[in-house]
Amino acid sequence: MKSVTIIGTGLMGCSIGKALKKKGYVVTGYDKSLDNLYHAKRIKAVDYISDEINEAISVSDIIMLTVPVDSIISFLNKILDVISESQIVIDAGSSKGDICKAVRNHPKRHLFVASHPMAGSECSGPSKSQPDLFWNKKVVICEEELSSKETLKIASKVFYDLGMEETFLSPEDHDIAVALVSHLPQVISYVYAGMEEFFNDEDNSWQELA
Repeated sequence: MKSVTIIGTGLMGCSIGKALKKKGYVVTGYDKSLDNLYHAKRIKAVDYISDEINEAISVSDIIMLTVPVDSIISFLNKILDVISESQIVIDAGSSKGDICKAVRNHPKRHLFVASHPMAGSECSGPSKSQPDLFWNKKVVICEEELSSKETLKIASKVFYDLGMEETFLSPEDHDIAVALVSHLPQVISYVYAGMEEFFNDEDNSWQELA
């Protein structure tokens, strides 16, 4: 039976959990936030939960990291240190350069797939998760030559079950492309939405134009 542990039970993690459960995976969730963890169980995004990282890792064939990039970097080497040759690790970090550098020389690098599912939402948290979040979306895989053929095969099946189409880029090309098409527009939108004119009750003529 296919089994996956999701490290990070927020929007991305719970959306993955819901989608993979529909495909017959047994899903275990781990999160430092117990509120998120118990919420994930309540909304049936995961089958089981664990608040102990090593236990969560040990119960599944596939480990998916859906936490922020800094947390991925701190988790990844530790996870690769303890997994067996029958397990693999997939990350979902939105930038790849630092993540790939952090494990490039790890003796178990072949058990890791550096990926970025190009999907998301303006919302956050388990309650906003949706099983079709990744359907018909792209997933970027970086440094595939450092992953074993079997590891890539398993990861490709996961992405297929999520409804994603794979594309391959170097970490550098990925980070440049994503900065242009995703990160920069997001920064601009935050700045734009934070302008005081939008909160001026005396003159809201912009609403009519919008």
